[in-house]
Amino acid sequence: MLAMFLAISLTGATGRAMAADFDKAKAAYEAGDYATAAQEFRPLAEAGDAKSQFNLGVMYENGHGVAQDNAAAIKWYRRA
Repeated sequence: MLAMFLAISLTGATGRAMAADFDKAKAAYEAGDYATAAQEFRPLAEAGDAKSQFNLGVMYENGHGVAQDNAAAIKWYRRA
């Protein structure tokens, strides 16, 4: 029973942390701080967050905070 409670608690905490990190990444992007946005979106995208994957695709397509790379953009779009 304790193990189930811990698993549920940790899942909720992780979800809230990911949401906070996404908000930080989004705010950085909207402020034009693309390097910070890429740094914040990447771990979320690698963890499977579709919105972050899509946003990294946009960043690679446009060269915002990362070197412009259409192949990388397509990779992130497909993952999203």
